[in-house]
Amino acid sequence: GGSRLFSIGEAYRIDLSSIPDRIAADGNEITLDVSVLDLIDNEVEREVEYTIKSQDGKITAGSFMSPLLKLPSASLPTGKYELSFTVDSISYTRETVIYRTADDRAPYATPLWLPQDKVTAERGSKTVPVRVATGYHGSPILCEICNADSVISRRWLDPGDKIMTIDVDAPAADNRVWVRFAGGHDLKTESQTVLVLPAESRNELKIKVESFRDKIRPGSEEQWSFRMLYNGGNAARIPVMAVMTDKALNALSPFFWSLNPRGSVYFSPASSISTHSIGSIGGAAVFSDCKYARYEAGVMPDWNLYGKSLYGDSYDRILSFKSISPARASNIVSRESRILDHEAACESAAADASLQEVVTVGYGVGSNMKKKSMSVRGSDNGGEAADVSGVELRDTEHPLAFFRPSLVTDDEGIVTLGFTVPNFNTTWQLQLAAYTDDLYSAVATYDALSAKPVMVKGNMPRYLRTGDKTSVRASLMNNSDTEQQVAGVIELFDPVTGKVIKRQDFAAETMKPKSSRTISIDYDTPNDAQLVGIRCYAIGGDYTDGEQDIISILPSSSPVFESKPFYLGTEAGDIAVELPKYDKDASVTLQYCDNPIWHCLTALPEITTPKSENVLAKASALFGNAFADGIARKYPQVRTAIQYWTEALKTGADSTLVSNLQKDEHLKAVALENTVWVNDAAAETMRMQHLTSLLDANANRQAVSSLIADIKKAQKRDGGWSWLPDFESSVYITTGVLLNLAMISDMGYVPESESGDIAEMASNAVKYIDKESYDSYIRNKKQIYPLAALRWLYIRQYFGVKAENKEIASYLDKSLKAVAQSWRDFGIYDKATAAILLHRSGYAKEAGLILESLRQHAVTTPERGMYYDNLSSGWQGFPRLITTAQVLEAFAEIAPQDKSVDLLRQWLILQRQYGDWGYDTHTAEIVHAILASGSEWTADSEQAEITIGGERYDVTPARYTGALTIQLDPQKVAGKTLRVTKHGSHPAWGGVLAQYIAPSDEVKAASTDQISIAKEIYALDNTEAGTRLSAGDLKTGQKVRVVLTVKNASDLQYVAITDERGACMEPADQLSSYTQTDGIWVYRETRDSQTNLFISFLPKGVHQISYDCYIDRDGSYTVGIATVQSLYAPLVTGHSAGKTVNVK
Repeated sequence: GGSRLFSIGEAYRIDLSSIPDRIAADGNEITLDVSVLDLIDNEVEREVEYTIKSQDGKITAGSFMSPLLKLPSASLPTGKYELSFTVDSISYTRETVIYRTADDRAPYATPLWLPQDKVTAERGSKTVPVRVATGYHGSPILCEICNADSVISRRWLDPGDKIMTIDVDAPAADNRVWVRFAGGHDLKTESQTVLVLPAESRNELKIKVESFRDKIRPGSEEQWSFRMLYNGGNAARIPVMAVMTDKALNALSPFFWSLNPRGSVYFSPASSISTHSIGSIGGAAVFSDCKYARYEAGVMPDWNLYGKSLYGDSYDRILSFKSISPARASNIVSRESRILDHEAACESAAADASLQEVVTVGYGVGSNMKKKSMSVRGSDNGGEAADVSGVELRDTEHPLAFFRPSLVTDDEGIVTLGFTVPNFNTTWQLQLAAYTDDLYSAVATYDALSAKPVMVKGNMPRYLRTGDKTSVRASLMNNSDTEQQVAGVIELFDPVTGKVIKRQDFAAETMKPKSSRTISIDYDTPNDAQLVGIRCYAIGGDYTDGEQDIISILPSSSPVFESKPFYLGTEAGDIAVELPKYDKDASVTLQYCDNPIWHCLTALPEITTPKSENVLAKASALFGNAFADGIARKYPQVRTAIQYWTEALKTGADSTLVSNLQKDEHLKAVALENTVWVNDAAAETMRMQHLTSLLDANANRQAVSSLIADIKKAQKRDGGWSWLPDFESSVYITTGVLLNLAMISDMGYVPESESGDIAEMASNAVKYIDKESYDSYIRNKKQIYPLAALRWLYIRQYFGVKAENKEIASYLDKSLKAVAQSWRDFGIYDKATAAILLHRSGYAKEAGLILESLRQHAVTTPERGMYYDNLSSGWQGFPRLITTAQVLEAFAEIAPQDKSVDLLRQWLILQRQYGDWGYDTHTAEIVHAILASGSEWTADSEQAEITIGGERYDVTPARYTGALTIQLDPQKVAGKTLRVTKHGSHPAWGGVLAQYIAPSDEVKAASTDQISIAKEIYALDNTEAGTRLSAGDLKTGQKVRVVLTVKNASDLQYVAITDERGACMEPADQLSSYTQTDGIWVYRETRDSQTNLFISFLPKGVHQISYDCYIDRDGSYTVGIATVQSLYAPLVTGHSAGKTVNVK
């Protein structure tokens, strides 16, 4: 539903949001930030034409290359300007004021001008100068001065034609002063405020470097000192915190301390002033004295430790691999690789092998990973092998150097940090945070480049898949100030046995100072490997460096989910489904629900308790209690079913009252605990298990009586209701209350003992709205709006109240005739409403015409029933559901024997398969419409017959719903005919879900009539014309966009997409988060080998969901499939085709 704006072809726009409303031109140059953005909001460099028009009509024009326009200040005198910028013949305009601090007049004609909005008192000064002006000579300005406790003064000022200076008493250290101004001219008013700060606000804590080196060497001993200065003196014995982290991690999640506890001390002015323009009369100043409490909100630092422990070397953790035998894995200690969240790594190691997350192994007791290299000889390239024995090998990741939160300065205000530089080449980011007893604070950040004179840096993949042909690269760097002869080595080895699989030596070459070169080794991933180790070395003279990592090798196969769903309509007694051929190792499951009307009953909301004390909430709760009591009395089989489900749940004999999200885990591509819907599932289960409230008739009736008494007490003398007791009556609130009373009256759920009170309240309320509506009719020159008339008359006719006088009676009659004449212009919902109203009002012909129109606008199929394909999904699909329910009510009342009644019920019932209907009164209306119309579908019927290839399957189904799940033998049922025969006119649904593992590049796309998914990878090329998407060859370093096109024929809830990436694709967004793509809110979870997308509500339609990656290495790689599945209805699933990508 809704609409979206989009562009086609090459298009650019100019972003002027960085240009301020006023610019102080005190320097020699004015710089304007004028960004040009392409279709996907990337900033591009373009030639932009500009014109600058002053108030006197003088125009300056020219062109520049975006984004910065620099102009000499002297060319732009003080004044107001119109700035216009043009690119591709489209112009963008913005106004700004240019002024100088030394100006003695307002820069342009304005009722009020303030050169500054904040002034700080000088130390020792008793007053503070505040400057103000008006652009209209002789126009007075109202000035009010107040602090946080009281109003100090109010007076009128006459600045004349120059800037006026007033002296304001400097505030105390624990206070603030606000100087408010209001001016007006020619019916235009304006108000502004100057905040005056005490001299103490200049207090400042500073961090000064005593000793620090911004270039350090791994393994060296360092001692750095920093001095804390407070108001110019040493800050002795104050707390200091220090942390040093790998700065490269800021690219994933920026890590910068922010410590400003005094920023949380709030001061509120004791008075406020505002101006209002009143028609063509003039302006008015409004004062209000008010009292506020000053308070302080404590701020605590939040340490980002990247999932690591504060204490000890806890980087390594023991994890298990399902794909490795216990004997082989026993001496392996696993560690996280490129994963900041340790929980995600643990979850991945315990996951099913088919969806196993990548975990990289590291060092452990008895492991063949070495901290120092063994002496290894031999070379694949036939040259002399370098001796790398004794070269210290480091990890490829080292996020934290140290964290020291409990430092204290000495008597001189100095804090000293002594540490050993970790064996890691990176830029370390040191952060210091200090604070005084009175909560003045300072934060400082320093960068230190840690590098050996000769070093190596490997470009390691996150993982590989069997059959991938990859290239492992490493950079050799000469960081010294002299030329070096630098050789390199890359080794691939088996981390379990320690055996070198492949080695390549790279002869020494002369490298200039501060230069680098790239070495690489090709690797064809074998089909029988699960891990591969990589070591990289650099050797140059007396300098050596080395690093190592372990890469997981995943199978180049994908878990495949394929479904054959089926539906039996109201007139279908049986259905035959041809089953496909299945792999012998496939898991094949048949699911069938014989009578899903009972699933609709489990959607009944718990709305018996008022959500607040307002009268609308109480009216809604009245509806909920009356509905609960009424439906249990009118449909005793509902009470019996709920009693059975409740008792059977306790023994585990029935799971009807358990959320679909929590059932059938073995049929789902993603386990519930790995999604964002754990709480949703628990909430739905809790709601369904509260259906026992329908069984407590006494409690429901007592609640009805109590709520009716409260609502009656809240009714005003004029017959209306208000939002709160002291408010005036409101037509909106009164209509809402009447609607709830109308619904329970129409359903027949009003207790006889309460009918008199409800009739009395309704009569008075109807007369109130009649009068208000008639008065509005007169004010609008007797113009009638048919839709508004329809909505009131529809509610009104439930109560049969006579009009108070002839004038109102005539107005109501004209309104009814307007509805009868205008119904063709209404939407589906309003047409159904009009049909009911007109039928009850004697307009039988018009009512019949509306039904025919509703029938012709609908889509009808034997499998799906009767529905409206062009309705907006709206919030959670309710507009589509409640509209169809309203049409059902119209047909059920006007033409109860029409076959459309059962067809509409059929479509509504089938929608329950796809999601939780929630917690709204609309759900109760929908369920009541289904129960109160058409054929009797809640009666017991004979068990459905299921045969496959002529063999009958006798499985005891769940009571009432007739639901069952059968695990099938894939070889036995492959290629056979499934035949289901149901007994009864109710609809039914079912399907066969197959799960198997297949080579990714052999998987063909599969879909159902409910959902499909296609996957494409496009290169994002930055050309002179902007960013373009192309489906050409992929290149190393290129940015690509993965586009997943999902088509779904119905509104779906809880949709999960798992997309397997190629080993060459590094996600552009490393951290998981909510994002919006193609108008759909998605939680995107980035894992090592796949990207998971969780969509809580997917409206019917075609959606393109995308995310970006970078191609980080050349070779040939398996790209797995993308699978889409409703975790609420696992039979609704599909997947894309697998493919292989080649990178040059």
